[in-house]
Amino acid sequence: MPNPTSQDDKRVLALLWHAPHGTITAGGFRRTYEIFVRTPMDFDIHVVDDSPSFLRGIKNAKVHIAEYEIHGVVRRLENSFFWVEQALEWIMAAIAMLCICARLRLENERFDVIFVPSSEQIPALLAGIFARFIFRVPLVACNLNIDIFPASLRRPLARLHNLADVVIVISEHLAGALEGYGVTVPIELNKVGLDTAFISGVPEPETKEYDAVFVGRHDTEKGAFDLIEIWAKVVERRPAASLVMIGSSNPTNRARLNSLMEKLALVDNVVRVGMVDDRRKVQLIKGSKICLFPSYVDEWGIVPQEALACGLPVVAYDLPVYQENIKGCPSVFLEPRGDLEAMAAVASSLLEGDSYLEHAGNGPEYVKRFDWDAVARGEFDILRSAIG
Repeated sequence: MPNPTSQDDKRVLALLWHAPHGTITAGGFRRTYEIFVRTPMDFDIHVVDDSPSFLRGIKNAKVHIAEYEIHGVVRRLENSFFWVEQALEWIMAAIAMLCICARLRLENERFDVIFVPSSEQIPALLAGIFARFIFRVPLVACNLNIDIFPASLRRPLARLHNLADVVIVISEHLAGALEGYGVTVPIELNKVGLDTAFISGVPEPETKEYDAVFVGRHDTEKGAFDLIEIWAKVVERRPAASLVMIGSSNPTNRARLNSLMEKLALVDNVVRVGMVDDRRKVQLIKGSKICLFPSYVDEWGIVPQEALACGLPVVAYDLPVYQENIKGCPSVFLEPRGDLEAMAAVASSLLEGDSYLEHAGNGPEYVKRFDWDAVARGEFDILRSAIG
């Protein structure tokens, strides 16, 4: 790892694991990227991340990246044995980070704080706890979502955070959930931003190519299977309606989605484009009429906010966290979780007679309040306090 540029710099060891994509695949990783891009001059961030790191595009000289490899043989298991591959990758990632931390300690590297920016990723959290003890410095863990785990695992995983010195959360709802699961260390609230300048800089298409867009992992928690059933109900009303789905999908879910689409005769009504870069994502959102987002787990909701910034109305399940950010926007339509008929009815009404056009100006104005600069300042203030 590089030597610090100044003896006075606050040196941060940041530990990460992410799914093996070169592009950013989740809102939590987007948050980490945007914060690290804005690293102030009095910090040096030393990142340990698996290859290819989604932070490679950062040009800030205060951010230094060391990558560890997950053996290709393990990743080739994904198509046939996804859950086995996932478990092996988590174990290997944890071991790799533990070894890197031990090597740095033996080399007498100095750090002022350990930072785990996505502590719901268990390998990174375990490595962070180990690093806290061998370097004898504070550990700051940022948890972005506990509901992605089965209910039986949430309490023990949440309580692992009691081995940190400070826990950052992105919503009041998540703070309450972690306290309910037994987290007793100090919890700090620091929310999520939005790059509205970048979004507004992507040109509007001449015509709308799709009726609706979905962005997110293609799994049960993000509502991908509900989405297909909702869209089947929309297609009953509008046979030519088209939906574009953006995001990653593991082989098991991909097969399930294929089967469900064939069963509901939606093969010609749904386009899945997989992972795309940020510019292409915004182009696809702006090329759609509405955002349909039946996610069951969200602790902030970057996707609805990105859609609003693109001028789309949003139809989503009524999650508690939306009370904190987007529920007041007149272009947001929230329906009870699991109510497929209500979701389809609202989506259809917005598409009827091009009613969606009435909402084009609401969203961009509403989401101006979400600012990455303020979020980054808040994050580094928390790290300063932990060091102090």
